Order: sequence, then structure tokens, then C-alpha cells
Amino acid sequence: MKFKKIIPYKMKHVLPILGLAGASVVSSCEKVAPTEPKPVKTEMEVIFDPSTFMDILFQTDSLGYTVVSDIVNYYVENPDIKTVYLHSIGDWSSEDSSSINLMVRYRMRPLFETSSKLRGRGDFNFKLGEASKVPEDSLWFVRNGYTINKQYQR
Repeated sequence: MKFKKIIPYKMKHVLPILGLAGASVVSSCEKVAPTEPKPVKTEMEVIFDPSTFMDILFQTDSLGYTVVSDIVNYYVENPDIKTVYLHSIGDWSSEDSSSINLMVRYRMRPLFETSSKLRGRGDFNFKLGEASKVPEDSLWFVRNGYTINKQYQR
């Protein structure tokens, strides 16, 4: 017993059908390159206190100008480092309102403007009342991640 069934088709439909079948075969045979794992970006911390503030964060160039130190520049320029935390420790109680203002205006603000990777961490324990004499500088410290007189906030 033999079955014979005739399926009617039109020649104008054969070419688009074969084109779709061929396109699906070609696209499925393409090899996809394996993705390499991206390196994990790290965070670095540069710790300073009043006695090492100028030595760690700054240096003097050949013309006598104060510039950002090589340590900070190395961390900022390294593409594997996402954030550089400048961590303040130690006793800052000898700083008065004018020295706080000078520190922010001529040292800290220009330093933080060199890179968006820089963030603050730690506490500046200024003498009570001195930070409130320069509120714009106190707010600058807080906006950049530092705390001021944290031991008195309890």
C-alpha cells in the first residue's frame, strides 16, 4: 500500500521560505566569543594625621609649588582602583578657625578637585567651637565624607 499526497504550493512562496530557513541556520551557527571576567575594582585608603598631613598628601615640585603627592597620584591614575579614601586620624584640636579655613581653601579643596575618585573618611576633632566659626568649611568636610567632633555627637 502506497500513500501519495500532493501538497499544492506556489513557486513564488518557495524562495522566501527557503530564505528564512537559511537565515535562521546561518545566525545560529555563529560562534560567540567568551567574555573575559572584568577585574574587580578595589578601594584604597591613605591614612594621615596632623603630623603627616603635608608629607603624605602633598609634595613640593622643582619650582617650589605644593602639588599632590606621588602616592595619591598613583592611586588616582590606577584604573583598577575605584575609590581612594583619604582617612583622617589623630588629634586635630590644635587647629583654630583660621587654620581650618586655610586647610580647606589651599589644601583639601584643590586636592579633592584633582579627581572624582577621592573621598573623605575619618574624624577631625577640632577644638570645640572652632569649626562652627567657619560653617562653609565645616560643611565642606561633611559633604566630602568626613565627620567633625564625632565624640561629642553622642
